[in-house]
Amino acid sequence: MKKYISIGEMSKINNISIQALRHYDKIGLLKPSYIDENSKYRYYAIDQIPYVDVIKSLKYMGLSLEEIRSIVLESESLEELLIKLEEQKNLIDKKIKELKNIKSALSYKIHNIKEGITRKDFGSVYVKRMEERKYVYIPLENGKNDLTNDDSVILALRNVGLILEKENIIEGCIGVTSVIEENKIIYEDIFILIEEISSIYNHKNIKVIPSGEYLCVLYRGVETNSENYYKKLLKFIEENNYKVDDKYYEISLISGIATVNPDDYIVEIQILIT
Repeated sequence: MKKYISIGEMSKINNISIQALRHYDKIGLLKPSYIDENSKYRYYAIDQIPYVDVIKSLKYMGLSLEEIRSIVLESESLEELLIKLEEQKNLIDKKIKELKNIKSALSYKIHNIKEGITRKDFGSVYVKRMEERKYVYIPLENGKNDLTNDDSVILALRNVGLILEKENIIEGCIGVTSVIEENKIIYEDIFILIEEISSIYNHKNIKVIPSGEYLCVLYRGVETNSENYYKKLLKFIEENNYKVDDKYYEISLISGIATVNPDDYIVEIQILIT
């Protein structure tokens, strides 16, 4: 049996690139057993093959080459290895949580976009069952009756986004709460819906949208269109003798997060039937 194998054979046996083996040599992680003085060809000993398995295994677990180097070359104790592996597991758990949040946000956006594409009942009032929802909010200063061209509204929304960013939470649907006073729409809070799994669920800037049946109306476009749809809701409530809460929720199912074309925005106005 051969005492040494070439770098090409080492690469083939271990399913690892020659470039990677050269890099491991350069950083001192896995040096060839023998280098021919004339040809400068690298040769590895057969008993070095298991070291490649160790490197590949630790690399697969997400450890850096520097961490692997200290394990392989500095003969760390099992206790030290255990600490490193537990730290890596904690990092992976954190990443899994982040990926779950991303997947949830993607699923939510896909659902809303599909619904927006297929819905044909814009402008019609309908009843919809809703489960309890929670949102992160910032109050709008002194209430607003117009959300367009108002820098304070943009800044308030950015502040909500900052709360979520600090907790590594993907933003959900954007919305506003409103009441009607003296036949005027007064906007109170701007908010972003959050998932129930969120780590921010007990934050001080959290409010609850109760479960129940809601009267809803869907419209397409920017907020300047909303007044006509509030009127449709109010007319429907009066004509059908519904008793409702005094707080409206105006939620963007498709907004600037999903499209740059304001004509594609889809907004649902919701009010709880009491």
